[in-house]
Amino acid sequence: MKRLMLQGRPPLGLLALLLLLLLLAGCATLPPHAAWQTLAPGLQVRSAPGGLHALRLDLQAPQLRLRLSSVADKGLSIDARADALAALAAFNASFFDRNFRVRGLTRSSGDDWPAPMEPQGNSPLLACDAVQRCQLQLSSPYSLPEGTLNAVAGVHWLLRAGIARSQADDLACGAFCTIRHPRTAIGLDAERRQLIVLLAEGRRADAAGLTLAEVAAELARLGAHEALNLDGGGSSSLLLGGVSRMQRPLNEPAQRRIANVLLIEQQP
Repeated sequence: MKRLMLQGRPPLGLLALLLLLLLLAGCATLPPHAAWQTLAPGLQVRSAPGGLHALRLDLQAPQLRLRLSSVADKGLSIDARADALAALAAFNASFFDRNFRVRGLTRSSGDDWPAPMEPQGNSPLLACDAVQRCQLQLSSPYSLPEGTLNAVAGVHWLLRAGIARSQADDLACGAFCTIRHPRTAIGLDAERRQLIVLLAEGRRADAAGLTLAEVAAELARLGAHEALNLDGGGSSSLLLGGVSRMQRPLNEPAQRRIANVLLIEQQP
């Protein structure tokens, strides 16, 4: 009977040895993204192997505000921006050209960014009002809802009504979608209460990056119901408490000058 009870299980001595080895290895079997780390009430972060970083913001947390940086600061790298260094979290946002003209409808604290790049037919956007009721527009024609305080546009939808984009969607898009790159993406849960952000490192041997379909799948696992893709590649960057959280691509070790950043700030 004793032999039958132990069948298929290692002896107790071996279990103790395995437990000791795990402790000596720093609990290597427990992934670093197993639990969310609280940065402030209503704001959490977690990271995963392969250079994945996620933020989860409760849009109704009374002392937290989501804001897009101003036109006056366009062209600065994220680590050269005083507001980004002072924020709880800051990450890159708009696509832009060499003159830092943004793509798609964009608004910072009620001020519209001038002459956004065309076409806007593939520029889904996130729009939030003064009390942080946020919505995603994933199909054209796009417009800023009345009362929009901050808005940022991306390129390509990632999740629509809970359905993630597929590899077939990526194939129809081409290399921009199918090749793994560093990425930045943003989404909302089904109740539009939680803002979910995903950033992926890439262009390194230990972190290849993600395709858009892979970004969508990861956002769905994080609880997003709708999502869009923000600028990526060398633009992808994340500061937490003024400290860079992401390792840079090998081909671009310094922070890139970018058009703007999304800020999560703590109000007094």
